[in-house]
Amino acid sequence: IRQNGDDDRPDNIKIPQSYKGDIDPEDISPQMGIVARRLAKRAESHIGFHPENAFAGIGPEAERIIKTQTPWNVYTPYDILMDVKKAKIVLIDVELNKATPVHYAEMQAGRNPFIRWYKDNNHEVRPMRVGGCSDGFENCRPYLKDLESLCHAGLSSWRIYPFQAFINRLSNIIRDIPEITRCEKPTCPRCRDCIAGGPYFSFPFLNTHLMKTSHSFCKPGKTMGIKSSK
Repeated sequence: IRQNGDDDRPDNIKIPQSYKGDIDPEDISPQMGIVARRLAKRAESHIGFHPENAFAGIGPEAERIIKTQTPWNVYTPYDILMDVKKAKIVLIDVELNKATPVHYAEMQAGRNPFIRWYKDNNHEVRPMRVGGCSDGFENCRPYLKDLESLCHAGLSSWRIYPFQAFINRLSNIIRDIPEITRCEKPTCPRCRDCIAGGPYFSFPFLNTHLMKTSHSFCKPGKTMGIKSSK
């Protein structure tokens, strides 16, 4: 796999622990905030199936939306939200570098997510897809100002965006200005490879197989920076 953003993550080539779809709220990174932990702990919460980037949701439509997530189709729930006109993105005391929908906008712009590995219930190693570096995402904020609503709840500052318009605007920006998502680390391999289009395979049959099994894997050579597999 080329352009996979894993120069600085040698752990990606190690065999991971088995994943059975169970999420321990205590394993959720503190950087995700208390809301993510509390949501995952709720008895009525529905959890997506992904070893690293599982979604969680509550409500009458939560199960239908969340259960579309798989290790390979990591952002499929967002496909459904794109058809929901009233869908919103709410950033509670965080910036765009904590907004997972930006990774979805990257996909819409033609970038392939990075590929990592996990073990299934049969202890077989399987591929999964994950987002890249998000440290530079706040660079996009000036282009979203007209979509942004600000409000406060106590000492907490909330930024709210209409989901569909947010994704469409960002995907266009990323296509037009690919470097806008680059972080401040000049040697960041994830930014380098993501801006180049993300991973592709050096074996043509693998590209063909994955394009047949996943609607969201970009065809090599057809989107920004993705090289041919010759």
